[in-house]
Amino acid sequence: MASRRADCVSAVAAAAQALDLDFIPLYHERYELVIPDECYHSDLLSPLFQILADASFRQAVAALPVTM
Repeated sequence: MASRRADCVSAVAAAAQALDLDFIPLYHERYELVIPDECYHSDLLSPLFQILADASFRQAVAALPVTM
C-alpha cells in the first residue's frame, strides 16, 4: 500500500503505473536472464520457460509502458 509520503523515488514505469503515479524516465535499462548451462534443462526452470513462451504473458509484457 502506498503511503504517499515520498516526493520522488527511483522505480520502473510499470510500478508507477500500477500505483497510478506520474513517471518521468531518467534512463533506459536492459535486463537479461543468464542461466548456466548446467541449470538450463533443470525441471525447476521449466515453469519459467512455460510462462515466457505463453502468448498471454507475452501480450501482457508488450502492453507495459515503454519509456524513452
